[in-house]
Amino acid sequence: MLKKWLYTCNNLIFEYKQPLIIFLVTRVFIISFLFIEHFFYPVSVSGASNFHFHKYFGNNFIEDYFSAYDSQYYLEIAKYGYTNIHDNPGLKIYAYFPLYPIIIKLFSILTLGNLFLAGILASTIFTLLACIYLHKLILLDEHDKGNTTNKRLQYLLLFPTSVFLSAIYTESLYLFLSICCFYYARKRKWLLTGFLGYLAGLTRSTGILLFIPIAFEYWIYIKESGNTNLVSFLKSRKFEPAYLIIMP
Repeated sequence: MLKKWLYTCNNLIFEYKQPLIIFLVTRVFIISFLFIEHFFYPVSVSGASNFHFHKYFGNNFIEDYFSAYDSQYYLEIAKYGYTNIHDNPGLKIYAYFPLYPIIIKLFSILTLGNLFLAGILASTIFTLLACIYLHKLILLDEHDKGNTTNKRLQYLLLFPTSVFLSAIYTESLYLFLSICCFYYARKRKWLLTGFLGYLAGLTRSTGILLFIPIAFEYWIYIKESGNTNLVSFLKSRKFEPAYLIIMP
């Protein structure tokens, strides 16, 4: 059993070695840059005052960059929920969607209850998964392989604001779900596409906008099926209404 699991892991690493390498190199580069910048120009922008990380490491560098501003709301929701904000009863938390805080809470099982580390871990994993699925999405086009895939991943991960993909924000989760939506729409797996769109809607308000491009992809699917008449297509076996029901 262990041998089979190791063999599977080895195959996955070999298959996705390009996005893995690009992910690791760019993360090290950006974090190193932030560390140098913080050393010469120390600032404090953190809003997550109840989840201090520097009490374990002696400074607030990690907290300043990875749990600033809106991060406090997600951490508060993950800890107290929407109805029991213990330390900050005045927080306007209802504008923040529930999926990301739920995931932080689940990941805190792995971090022994530390919500800050759980948020960083979750965002990092979803960023990596987003890179892998972007790699898979690009490879669906036979004419768009090789260096183009690497360049697009590099552009994504080296963009200055990509630091927020590893911070306690919804960007990494939303990016992952959005790319997965497009990937499985291209694979014509509409039920899964609809479910992923639903999860994206539970992550950010803009998740509902995924309905537009996915609906366009669905229309292409209708045309590919040879049904120029929409009514006849709706009566055919290829019609999958679950996509339309589940999408937000």
